[in-house]
Amino acid sequence: MKMERFKTIFDEFIAWVLGIEEEDPLDPEIAYIYFILSFDGGINLLQYAGVENKTNQICSFDYFPLEAQFFHSNNFLSLTNEEAKDLSKIFVQQLIDNQSGYDLFQGREISLVISNKVEYSIKVK
Repeated sequence: MKMERFKTIFDEFIAWVLGIEEEDPLDPEIAYIYFILSFDGGINLLQYAGVENKTNQICSFDYFPLEAQFFHSNNFLSLTNEEAKDLSKIFVQQLIDNQSGYDLFQGREISLVISNKVEYSIKVK
């Protein structure tokens, strides 16, 4: 994948997350953030949600704004499932490397869930 395309998708991802925060801010009680990647009919579906208490069942959320239910990016949708998996892992890490993302998620744990399985988690200190 070309670096320019990666940067475009990442910029769209950051704008999506920060736009949600602007419209529907995270409550301080939300301690666990989930980025959930699934493949519905071959479509890369990325969602963003949060809970107050850590749970092993990733199906019910305390924070799940309407805008967070679908990362709409034609560039992301056109990726293969494998590319979407790989990029999602990179995006979660780069999100907290970004100052705005770090400020938003500081003190929280972020997890990437792929096909109902936690693939990656990081505590933002």
